[in-house]
Amino acid sequence: MEKGAQVKFGPIQRLLDQHLQSIADLPTLQTENTKINPTNGVAWCRSTLIPSESLNVGLGPNGLIQQQGLFQIDLFYPKDYGIDASADMADKVMAAFIRGTELIDSDGLVVQVINSWRSTATVSGTTRKVPVFVAWRCFVK
Repeated sequence: MEKGAQVKFGPIQRLLDQHLQSIADLPTLQTENTKINPTNGVAWCRSTLIPSESLNVGLGPNGLIQQQGLFQIDLFYPKDYGIDASADMADKVMAAFIRGTELIDSDGLVVQVINSWRSTATVSGTTRKVPVFVAWRCFVK
């Protein structure tokens, strides 16, 4: 990365989305800024990259930058069908993004998983949403 350049989030998001798509039995995935037409009563999921501010962790104009953020995966399941399917998938997502997991692209970018967790489910209309969060970081020069 040249002096003064900013972190490029496209490669980070592609790595996280590709890893998410490797999970067995993952429902249809809607990646950011794409359109799908969910079928009523059929599970689906959505991913969103939530970057936070970068931190200078090295000295000088060419010092190391730590970029971090969250990767949110919303799992949508039909309401009133129990929690087993959504809880099992949330567990699979968290297992795929276990602390210390490193995702590496062909250009040498390394995205490291800091932690993953599930949050409180909410219901809207006929759908129950279970959010899973992945905290990530990478270091760039």
